[in-house]
Amino acid sequence: MKKILNSLVISTIVMSLVFIVIGIIFLSEPGISLLMISYIIAGLLIIGGIYLMATGYKKVMGITLFDGFTPGIISLVLGVVVLCKPLTLIVLIPIIIGLWFVINSTFKVKISFNMKEAKITIWWVVLVFAIMGIICGVLMILNPVIGALTVMEVVGILMIVYSSIDIIEIMLFKRNIDKLEKVFK
Repeated sequence: MKKILNSLVISTIVMSLVFIVIGIIFLSEPGISLLMISYIIAGLLIIGGIYLMATGYKKVMGITLFDGFTPGIISLVLGVVVLCKPLTLIVLIPIIIGLWFVINSTFKVKISFNMKEAKITIWWVVLVFAIMGIICGVLMILNPVIGALTVMEVVGILMIVYSSIDIIEIMLFKRNIDKLEKVFK
């Protein structure tokens, strides 16, 4: 169990550091970041759509089914739309990242209550940070259209803040892993 919890700690720190780097890039080069993300996603959708269409045929009991063909067409069309109108994706980026923050912070709320149950006195710090993460995520979801460059700068700042909070939380978690291990069993 301790091995699993330690791998959770390491993966959380790595993901948080990646988000900090991305946040710094978003903050320093918001216009280029938006455009590049849109084109990368468009390319992935197009490639994924072509792949699904090409490999989407399956033979089941002698009948040819098209289980990947329709999703392939949808992916291809979405990729072409994003490629032609990359600004439409710009509004979705803060919403997607905000959702990630809310979901991840909700998990941290649960961890804080596990820490409280384990009689760890600093459980409330993790709870406060998790609530701050939820607030950051909700702000990103509710304000995606305040301007493309401003959004990327705000997203960059929020990613840096959220990821820094995430690292602090996971270090608090790691410090008390022995006590928490009893709760998770």
